[in-house]
Amino acid sequence: MKKILSILSLLVWMCNANAQLMSWQFGTPATNGDEVSVVPTYANPHVSATPLVRGAGLLVSGFIRGFSGIDFTLNGTKADAIANGDYYQVGFTVEADYTASVYNIDAHLRRSSAAAANAYRWMYSLDGINFVEIGTADAAFTTTTADGDDQTSIIVSNVAALQNLPANTQVTLRLYLWGATTITSAISFGRFAADNTTPSLSIGGRVRPVAATSLLGWQFGSPAAAGNEVTYTSTSNATNIVASTLSRGAGIPAVTATALARGFTAANFLPLNSTKADAVANGNYYQFTVAAATGFRTSLSTMDARIRRSAAGANAYRWMYSLNGTTFTEIGTADISFMSAYDGVDQPQIDLSAIAALQNVPATTTVTFRLYAWGATTATGTFAIGRYISGVTNNSLEVQGKVDAVTPLTLLDFKAEKTRNNIALAWKTMQEINVDHFIIERSETTQDFKQVGFINASNIAGQHTYSFSDLLNNATVYYRLKMVDKDGSYSYSKIVAVKAGTIQVVNVYPNPTKDVCLVEHPLAEGNASILITDVNGRIVARQAITNGQRTTYINVANLVRGNYSITFINNEEKHTITLQKL
Repeated sequence: MKKILSILSLLVWMCNANAQLMSWQFGTPATNGDEVSVVPTYANPHVSATPLVRGAGLLVSGFIRGFSGIDFTLNGTKADAIANGDYYQVGFTVEADYTASVYNIDAHLRRSSAAAANAYRWMYSLDGINFVEIGTADAAFTTTTADGDDQTSIIVSNVAALQNLPANTQVTLRLYLWGATTITSAISFGRFAADNTTPSLSIGGRVRPVAATSLLGWQFGSPAAAGNEVTYTSTSNATNIVASTLSRGAGIPAVTATALARGFTAANFLPLNSTKADAVANGNYYQFTVAAATGFRTSLSTMDARIRRSAAGANAYRWMYSLNGTTFTEIGTADISFMSAYDGVDQPQIDLSAIAALQNVPATTTVTFRLYAWGATTATGTFAIGRYISGVTNNSLEVQGKVDAVTPLTLLDFKAEKTRNNIALAWKTMQEINVDHFIIERSETTQDFKQVGFINASNIAGQHTYSFSDLLNNATVYYRLKMVDKDGSYSYSKIVAVKAGTIQVVNVYPNPTKDVCLVEHPLAEGNASILITDVNGRIVARQAITNGQRTTYINVANLVRGNYSITFINNEEKHTITLQKL
């Protein structure tokens, strides 16, 4: 919708991206106009919206693809409208753990004749009883255009009581109307052409998780963008979030960009009447990235956008994301139809909070977002991010979420002790934030460490205890932990030493077994091998062991059922254990 804002309104406009909190469109499915109530066709998932209804003073009236009422108080005043219940009403309640702000009210209204109500005023209430007027003056409405007119946007961002509303707050908005000279003359919401899904009533604002903040934003109002810039750097970014560049795909490069003041636009969305597959194949998209600074991670919650298309421009779009810049995943469950050809429309908020891949994203991973668009009917048809009228510094594109410092793991204790049959390692941790796993490393020289074990981290609050068992060794051995974070960074523990002494046993498991078993044995050196003998002492199998190995798999599937001896031979050293073959 076109928005005509006063200079005063511009001064108080908040620098945040608008999105629809709630909206009503009456084109698909088409309303009759005389419905008792109409639920919103869109409501932010984190508010509980109430239907559009009439006040007690109004009667229903038919108006296809609209919502209509009659029986306004004859020659009534605003006081009469309040006293007699001559109003339309909507409302919402904020969900737990979220906060909401109301920025603007946009309406498309229609007077059935010159005898219909000719003035109105929007009001709000936080208790459903006491209503406060919005703005500084009543609005005159005297036109009688057959299908109605866009009204001046009602700016609410300067109403402190409607900003940062806490959870469970109930907001009620009423449109009071007066001045009718006949009771049969109607005032209606609507209408637009058949099948047009442009909202006739839209409540704009922002919903955020309590812990979320603006991470990146683009505003094109001051200084005013020409619209055909090759790229556009983010005009705001949170601390520890890397500045981002908004760009176009190969299918709509800067040479096809069209000047559209206070927007970022392009034409040439080809082929004509294209599909999403065409848009993907031809590179018809806008793109930006989100990345945290080193030592930080991001969790994304929501994305808000204001979009404008010309009458012949792309009429459908889909947001997608990628963690490698190559493979893209669609966001949401369906493509979005965009019929409105008005001068910038707040789109429904995109919820990112349920996408696991976009939570706790480390600094080493850059998230790439693309807005694919398709369906233009002429090569000159435009599709743009933006726009607002001159002077407005609202973000036309914004991503919200949180950025956290990656807190180092606290290792409380790490020790290694010799037991009768093995070396037992144990360690305790706390403050596991962004920790992925532990690698146990061993060396016989304190220099050449090799991995001998791997254990996943709990990565949750509180203290944690871990353990690992290693085979005994003939010499003194040294151990250390490699503690690896989710972003790939790592640190080492102190080195602990154990004098192992003489090997006591060879282990085999599973035992008994049907086919394959694993033999744990001392370090293989020289011509080490494993012999399998039956109860009569006959050798039924022999398997060589690669030097440096401490474990060996053997296949006994072809042996008959019974007991066998597994003997590990390493130079002059021999160790035997009994295996039961099932």
